[in-house]
Amino acid sequence: MKSGIRIAAITSGPISKKNEKREGVALAVAVIGSANGIEGVLSSRVAVDGFDSTGKIIRMIKRSRFREQVKAVALNGIAIAGLNIVDVEELYKKLRCPVIIVTRKRPRRSLLARSVRLVGKSGSEKKMKIALLKNQNAARKMEGFYVQAHPDIDIGAIVATSAHLLRLSHMISSGIARGESKGRI
Repeated sequence: MKSGIRIAAITSGPISKKNEKREGVALAVAVIGSANGIEGVLSSRVAVDGFDSTGKIIRMIKRSRFREQVKAVALNGIAIAGLNIVDVEELYKKLRCPVIIVTRKRPRRSLLARSVRLVGKSGSEKKMKIALLKNQNAARKMEGFYVQAHPDIDIGAIVATSAHLLRLSHMISSGIARGESKGRI
């Protein structure tokens, strides 16, 4: 993969508190950019601990003017908005571009599966989420991050850019949800 490709880096903001108007939803933000700069920002709302993140991400990108530019999707973990598990295979099929999962810590599928069993809503939804977790490629350490790619391709040239765009996406979603972002790029 070339380093100049456009990446859609997607994260979710903080989960709304119970008193807030939008209880049960979180803001999902996609920053579209490359190593050379930011092209744009997209947003959607996803259910906390729900099962709608995959469809919302697909619609968010397909309906945008950036659709033809996006050549990879980067996620900060397989779950957004709590335990809203992303179907990486479905993203790959519908958007026709690789999906990269970048995290600072080693992914712990067993811990996530345990959480899904404890918090999940219906039996069939729990089973689907756990199946998605089991189907993930193994994470490998690259440039200080743990990285998974679907399909399993060489993504070394874009790991640092993906991590930078994911951090920026998180800061934007946090700033909008809280009124001020935390952390640094």
